[in-house]
Amino acid sequence: MSKSNLSRHVLLLACLGAILGIISDCLLLWSPTSLFDIKQLDYLGEMSAENMKIGNYLGVSAIPLEFLAIFAFVKPGKQFGRGQLLLVVIALYMLVFGLLFHAHLLVQHEFTASDTILPMTLQAMEFYKAIVGVAFTAAGLLIVIGIYKQWVKLPKWAILLSPICTYLLWLILDIIYPPVGNVLLLAGLNLSFLIFFSLCLLFPNSYD
Repeated sequence: MSKSNLSRHVLLLACLGAILGIISDCLLLWSPTSLFDIKQLDYLGEMSAENMKIGNYLGVSAIPLEFLAIFAFVKPGKQFGRGQLLLVVIALYMLVFGLLFHAHLLVQHEFTASDTILPMTLQAMEFYKAIVGVAFTAAGLLIVIGIYKQWVKLPKWAILLSPICTYLLWLILDIIYPPVGNVLLLAGLNLSFLIFFSLCLLFPNSYD
């Protein structure tokens, strides 16, 4: 298999992972009676136990598939530059702490449903959220810089569809029109990456 075909295949798998991640986010975090707020997840105790279980299984299965996208841009056998090393480190942090956060959502659901407070677990979740947030921001900025400097061979207007820019759009829509914006926001990270991976597939030069 050529390197170009391999890159295309890993991007397709990453898209599949992002789609599964979006479904997982909706099962884990969407409620018809409560708006999603990453800072306040007390409503998780009211969520369907079956949805939480399926959402958890989908989420932890999807995140490693999304991680595969890194192999479309960091090629085995090529000399490692500082930018590539930084991208790998950021992606690993998102992988590990994203998995931890997803797993703890199920734990929080069970104990919130039984009115049990677990201070150390809640503190750990806050830490995981913070790491994922910092890593996503760093990855988003690195992608923007990569497109601007043409390390990633996408048209410069593609910056507007980069993960960090689309996630900012979800945040704005959540303020302007919560019925739509809030749903986009709860699936925001996966949705933003799905848009970016799909865009890369439309421009094969971006990963050749």
